[in-house]
Amino acid sequence: MVPRARMLRHALCAAAFLSGGAAHPADNEPVTRQAAFARAVDLLRMGGDKQRAVEMLDAVARLGDARAQVLLGSIYLLGQEVPQDKVLGFAWLKVATKGGSYFDEGARQKADVLLRSAEPAMTGAELIRADQLASSLAEERERRRADGLLRAVAVFTREPATQTMPVVVFAAEAVTLTVPRTDSDLPLYRVGCAAGGGERCPLPEEFPAGPRCTGAIAKPDILASSVADPGTRIARPEYPREARKWGLEGITLLLVHSDRSGWICGVTLADSSGVPSLDHAAVDAVRSWRIKPAMRGAEPVESLSPLTITFRMQGYAFQK
Repeated sequence: MVPRARMLRHALCAAAFLSGGAAHPADNEPVTRQAAFARAVDLLRMGGDKQRAVEMLDAVARLGDARAQVLLGSIYLLGQEVPQDKVLGFAWLKVATKGGSYFDEGARQKADVLLRSAEPAMTGAELIRADQLASSLAEERERRRADGLLRAVAVFTREPATQTMPVVVFAAEAVTLTVPRTDSDLPLYRVGCAAGGGERCPLPEEFPAGPRCTGAIAKPDILASSVADPGTRIARPEYPREARKWGLEGITLLLVHSDRSGWICGVTLADSSGVPSLDHAAVDAVRSWRIKPAMRGAEPVESLSPLTITFRMQGYAFQK
């Protein structure tokens, strides 16, 4: 079993390592999540306001930052900066192992080590409660993402959505969206190639001539997809230079309106990565994409669907 002081030292070292050795982003990179995590680590290292550090870590951990989840879990397990709560500490470490968070690869490995060290000191009842709490914490983040999608839907229509994942479905059988023709920063919205005149994204020959980006949405039988194939045009977003310099990662959730040929009509931000430059890079790239269109029966149709873009320093990728 790892001694308590050594466990916390390991967690602090892991936090510094997982932040890429760069605790503070540039002054022109307004990154609330990254800055809060760096400030919390500094407070813990320098003997500052420990309670404030824990509060900041809790806020960042709930946004999905696995580094904060690991450090917060260690702190609660040890009870050195806060009253000891082994169940809550174990739960945060479990959340960090589930993936789908920022900086999750290295943090997941560290969380696994800490979990194996802590588990022998936990009772069976404590382990059950920790599992339940970990599930609740993970569900809280999913609810936040779902709320973000509902706010994003409101950019296009006031019709109530009954479902947002894996595609937006409305209570009405058919809905006509409002298709903005100009960019807007509040919320972050960009006009897609198909709605901007279409010169750079012509209608493919196999599609009959007709209006594009009409906003007519019906529940599809086959979902739109960003899986690459010969008919799609999908380019990776450019990793912003300052974000790469400071080792910033993130997961951006977008809501995308695509036309019947798969070209994008419009895209808006549903859930921020916590790094504004990453969000802008994701939106600016996707507005020029052509994805596989949704299908209703044998006909391609317009659709409104979520799209996740993941920025990672190692194994950078995007996800449908």
